[in-house]
Amino acid sequence: MAATHVTSIPVRFQDIDTMGHVNNSEYPNFLAEARAGYYEEVLEYDLRAADTVVVHMTIDYSAEITRGDVVDIEVAVTDLGTSSLTMEYTLRVDGDIVSTAETVQVIYDNESGSSRPIPTDWRQRIEANEGISSA
Repeated sequence: MAATHVTSIPVRFQDIDTMGHVNNSEYPNFLAEARAGYYEEVLEYDLRAADTVVVHMTIDYSAEITRGDVVDIEVAVTDLGTSSLTMEYTLRVDGDIVSTAETVQVIYDNESGSSRPIPTDWRQRIEANEGISSA
């Protein structure tokens, strides 16, 4: 994956569990922060207003993250469907990979309660930023 956006997150005391490392339940929050950064930088859009829902998430853990670490999260969109987009994440501490993840988001229409196509301007921005073309 070639990262097209990087978000850096300092680990807070509240992220740490009794074993002294970041609890696995915090990783989705890290991914959401990185996703928000991507939306702001690439799409020039606020994720809170994006009407997207995460329909799939996988996270692989390869090393622990501890208090005082800064997690650099690299994000890239790797696939564009009609109404969905796949994002891949690489989490690093001091340059070393500590976790990888993937999410699939679907553009959601609150009124109809169903998916809707990715907005044309988003698709164009993502394709230009990532160097990919959609299905």
